[in-house]
Amino acid sequence: MATKPVFISYARANLTLVKRLKQDLHALDIPLWIDHERLQPGTPNWRSAIEQGIQSSQAVIYVASSHAKASDYVTDELGRATYYRVPIIPFWVEGTHWLEAAPLGMGQIQYIDARANYSVAFAQLAQRLQTSSTSIPSTFPSAAAPARSETKTRGALGMLLRLVIGALVGGFLGLFAGFLIGGATGDIIASILGAHGATHESTIALGTRIGALIGIILGVSIGSATVARAGLGPLLKFLLSTSRRR
Repeated sequence: MATKPVFISYARANLTLVKRLKQDLHALDIPLWIDHERLQPGTPNWRSAIEQGIQSSQAVIYVASSHAKASDYVTDELGRATYYRVPIIPFWVEGTHWLEAAPLGMGQIQYIDARANYSVAFAQLAQRLQTSSTSIPSTFPSAAAPARSETKTRGALGMLLRLVIGALVGGFLGLFAGFLIGGATGDIIASILGAHGATHESTIALGTRIGALIGIILGVSIGSATVARAGLGPLLKFLLSTSRRR
């Protein structure tokens, strides 16, 4: 049996049943952390003591009722159990519908129903506590990080978006720069060829072609650099790593 205690989170309105639960657990030599026993007069900081009690427990029994659901202290205890990854076992003791006793985030979890037959429910609870603490699942969901596949999908979409934007911006800058520089270069070449006796029409045509070629080369260069910076490299790396895993 695990030596770590079991923390009982409850509302004062359910204290009578909690005392019965405590006695039955003590009879099985299951160590407990319960506030009215552990918090002795003179405890310097009772909030810190409760937090340490939760952190050092193998599990938290949530004595579920509408009173417990409405208790700020119980909600805080369950939240700290979630933070410290301490498994929570709901032990439902009163009410007609589970949602009346379920805090936000616990509406769909498995619970032990002790309303009609306490003895049967306690046997189920004892069985869970007497197993290894690693086999007790955490039942109060925390703000979990996105699944790995979801994170990868978001990363790929982000890189693809940067790629598209980069292509548009790079293409525009390339065409604009090519138009200005290519046109100016064409005029210069036409002037030089004209000075050496070439006909006006031939110099203009040749200068325009050379200027257009320079503009295309410059546009492609600027566009490619912009696309690469926008995320083409990371995107290709992502696609290659995905295909290798498959």
